[in-house]
Amino acid sequence: MSKNLGLLLVCSQPYIRHVSDASKYTEENGILFDSISNVYLPLLNLFNSLDGENIDFKVSMVIPPVLTTLLLDSEVQAQYMDYLEKRILLGHKEIQRLSSDARLLANAKRELLKAEKDKEDFSVRYKGNLVLAFAELSRKGRIELLATTGTDVYLPHYGDMTEIVNAQVETGLFSFRKTFNEFPSGFYLPHLGYSKGLDKVLKSYNMHYTVLSAKSLLFSDSECAKGVFYPYKFADSTLSFLADDFDSDKELSRFMENSVYKNNGRDIGYEISADALSDIISESGARVSTGFRYWTKDDGVYDEEAAFKQAEKDARIFLKNKNERLSRAEELVGDDVSMVSVVPLEQLRRFWCEGIKFIECVLRLCGSEFGVSSEKCATLTKKQFKMMRVQPYSCSGEDDLSDRLLDGTNAWLLRYSRKMCRRMIDISGRFPNETGLKVRLLNIGSRELLLAMSSSLAEMIHDGNFGDYAEREFQNCIRSFTIMYDALGSNTVSTEWLTNLEKKHPIFPWMNFRIFSPKNTLKK
Repeated sequence: MSKNLGLLLVCSQPYIRHVSDASKYTEENGILFDSISNVYLPLLNLFNSLDGENIDFKVSMVIPPVLTTLLLDSEVQAQYMDYLEKRILLGHKEIQRLSSDARLLANAKRELLKAEKDKEDFSVRYKGNLVLAFAELSRKGRIELLATTGTDVYLPHYGDMTEIVNAQVETGLFSFRKTFNEFPSGFYLPHLGYSKGLDKVLKSYNMHYTVLSAKSLLFSDSECAKGVFYPYKFADSTLSFLADDFDSDKELSRFMENSVYKNNGRDIGYEISADALSDIISESGARVSTGFRYWTKDDGVYDEEAAFKQAEKDARIFLKNKNERLSRAEELVGDDVSMVSVVPLEQLRRFWCEGIKFIECVLRLCGSEFGVSSEKCATLTKKQFKMMRVQPYSCSGEDDLSDRLLDGTNAWLLRYSRKMCRRMIDISGRFPNETGLKVRLLNIGSRELLLAMSSSLAEMIHDGNFGDYAEREFQNCIRSFTIMYDALGSNTVSTEWLTNLEKKHPIFPWMNFRIFSPKNTLKK
């Protein structure tokens, strides 16, 4: 018998692309650039380092289509390089400014060295193609890549619209195959959002398994004798599913609040004089995050060595707890037992700079000091004939998700997006054999609809974090879709408008609007 831990690392990224001038970009672009510097590059370096040391680690990852599109965009890559150049210039100024304060100076030097290393890693080691670097790790068998929807839609909000769910799943799978040149066995439902019938949709696309919230399992009417420690099959299909560990999210939240860790919310970009930030501040005068953060969560001076020691301590506590729970489950189940911990990497970017160090310690300690092995989620679902059948409870994996995605600030988004959905289903059936300009119109309308369905827009409005930007972007999607819809009716369209919109949103260039058609209307 064995005890296995499946780490599922979930990337997320709103579709933010301002490329009118590679050297001019808004604060919103910094969400991606900060993620590259503090999550994706460190993660790649970690995986390649462990691989080089022949450490037998296994990890599952979700890299959504929106993120791969932005990472592969040459103009976005050029912006990121310019972003790093400006940080390097700022770093040299900071060393002069802080020359009389030894502790802050040490932090400034560390941030400068990091910016320089990020530039070398991105441009030389990975040649600007982080997606290819992750794909190579997948081909080596070190990481497993799961597919997900085209955009980060909360599928239960559209559970009664089969064509819309099909379109999101199909877009995500096609993007995955185009990007990674392989076919996934697992499919990640954004926010672990499940409603009855989604399993049949995933199985119709030949998916083998998905991951659900522990609440979906434990609140089910079915008997779940093996708890979250064993995979199951859906009652009405042959799709398998794993339940996430309900304690992991609370543990990670508790760890990242330790006062010794870096305060990612306190950045010199909002504190020092505008003159000192002249290389960073845009022409509009708006202050932006610089990545130079010198303080702990209790506003003391940051000590990286102490923070990394705490990350290792937290990793030991994490694995100790997992080992104890798995050992008790092993005694009761009498078979191999497993546990899946979903780690949202966006939370690490925003709140836990040392999160990647924590993951490194977990992977290094997993098989050596603790009786738990790291394993890919797909491997945990191999015992097809021993799985019990369960009809999961419809819910998400986040306790406050309904409050974030559907409250007084953002509920209006869903009303408009669902109306767009109904119109898209209608016109995709009415124009099945169109060619030329109308196809371009229908395809761009499909893209605008997928972008409007992104739950990240609702979350940004709810949080007030770039809320005005998210509202404008959603309104632009609605406006563009309406222009497309009216143009089909009047049989007139501005080709200049259409071309400009295609350039603004080059995501899914292979889009075929017919994915929104009811399946029985599609020609074989």
